[in-house]
Amino acid sequence: MARTAATALRGMGVSVPLPTPPKPVSFLICHNCKPLKKEHVNYEIIGTSGCIIGSLTTDDQGYLSLEGEHFVDPKRSVKQVQFKSGTMSRLDQKVFFTSVDPPFERENAAKVQIRTHALTVTLNDLPDPKALKGRPMILSLSYLKPLQSVDEDQFYVRDGQFTLVPSDTCVFPRLGDGCYKLTVEIPGRARWESKEIVMDQDREQVIHLKPGADLHFKIIAPGGELADNQVEYELIGSKKFLQHKYLDYQTDSFKGVPEGKYKLKILSSKEKRASKWGYQSTAPKKCSNQFDYSGKEIPFIVSGDLPLVDLGTIRLLPIDDK
Repeated sequence: MARTAATALRGMGVSVPLPTPPKPVSFLICHNCKPLKKEHVNYEIIGTSGCIIGSLTTDDQGYLSLEGEHFVDPKRSVKQVQFKSGTMSRLDQKVFFTSVDPPFERENAAKVQIRTHALTVTLNDLPDPKALKGRPMILSLSYLKPLQSVDEDQFYVRDGQFTLVPSDTCVFPRLGDGCYKLTVEIPGRARWESKEIVMDQDREQVIHLKPGADLHFKIIAPGGELADNQVEYELIGSKKFLQHKYLDYQTDSFKGVPEGKYKLKILSSKEKRASKWGYQSTAPKKCSNQFDYSGKEIPFIVSGDLPLVDLGTIRLLPIDDK
């Protein structure tokens, strides 16, 4: 702003010196007490009226510098600078989140310490690799929150999904201090989800897998091109069952359903309109009652014998509610 004003005054014939830009604010990023050299780092400068987001690469000594102008505006004083790892793409990637509070020195670099730890995941009761028939084993890791106190509006979840070869051990060697969640999806086994894993030291997570199966089906409502293409359904189990944990919204299927007795309940068009999810029909407005449809309940059993339950194509019958 000062340079802009000085330039404008010079254009008006007033001789004023261009102001010297403020010195940058430097940080020495250290990983497990050693400089983090040539590493990509995301940063977020959080002020009283917004934030500035960017990314830099540390130099060959572990330093990075942020423009000094970000720290001199009295109307946008800096409350905190956060440093974060990028999107998780490799098992051996460093995952971290840390923050630095004011005051921010200009003469000396602030030292930022990042600690990481190893998480060893052991999978027991894996299916026979031959039975997988090329289908992947998926292990997902979510970074829920840092250990340090932080404004929730300024922190976001980081997910990493990794396709594993049939193996009973997986190691995440560089997870920063924080709280994580693990999920495991393996054909022929029930979906497994951890409780909150606190990473403040090296840890081992032993997982005992149980039998389960994927559930596939396709629902077709009457009416052809005018048919309702978002028929509502729910999966009901004989035991307490949270279907949203197993539902794959992209494919309209369920993955890793545990052993047990179930029924797929398909709502009729009338039930859909009456439900909290079906307050507005997804069929075109010109669709008349002749394309209303009946519901259906299909019972089935998930056992350890079959990794896939395929209910095939389910065609709903038309009804007339007049």
